[in-house]
Amino acid sequence: MISLLYDIFWAILVIIMVVVTAILWVFTVPFDPARKAIHAVSRFFATSFYKMPLGWHQHHFGFENIDTTKPYVIIVNHCSMFDVPYLYFVKGLNFRWVAKKELAKMPLFGQMIMLHGDILVDRGTKKGALEVMNKGEMWLKRGVCIAIFPEGTRSKDDNISNFKTGAFNLAKNAGVGILPIVLSGSRQHIRKSIFYNWRHHTGMQILPPVSAEEVAATDTKELMDSLRDKMIAAKQNLDAYLDSVK
Repeated sequence: MISLLYDIFWAILVIIMVVVTAILWVFTVPFDPARKAIHAVSRFFATSFYKMPLGWHQHHFGFENIDTTKPYVIIVNHCSMFDVPYLYFVKGLNFRWVAKKELAKMPLFGQMIMLHGDILVDRGTKKGALEVMNKGEMWLKRGVCIAIFPEGTRSKDDNISNFKTGAFNLAKNAGVGILPIVLSGSRQHIRKSIFYNWRHHTGMQILPPVSAEEVAATDTKELMDSLRDKMIAAKQNLDAYLDSVK
């Protein structure tokens, strides 16, 4: 019952968020090409989703690794639909998501995605890859980060799967660094039924970024494998930490 009430409460808030964002879009986008104001609204609502339940606890590490003056290609592991709002706990970075185009059909969220300026693509096609390159470089030139799930889809077993090349090609072509971020615990926010887990811990570990110079000088496969290994090790440590604080 509580889970249902929380969903209804958030459905109302999402409607409010879309209306507020639409108003901001009309009045700020001509003067705010990076859509910082719209991102701030998204961040407020996304983080509020996690902060309101008293039994939900967040543990964040590595914020000192972020240089907020630089745009990055952000790579983050993907285990749950809750990963997207959880990334908004990252401070000081304005980012756009790369997401599957089917999300545009979702009521309210589809409108929010369009207003936010996220990049919607047809996954697994040359057209989709080109869309990521063109729109990704456009946002990066404006000082906006691009957030990508390098696995390409949600993990079925909570482990970090093999990476695809899109995020790494984008960083190389745009001449920017890569910021790896590891999330843990988001998969357990909801039980196998429709009910939330009301006593739960989630974690985020921000790893040191790979500089634009290192991205340019390193073979793509070597870079992918190296970062995947580091993210796997970081997730294991983060998983163990969350187990210890439960």
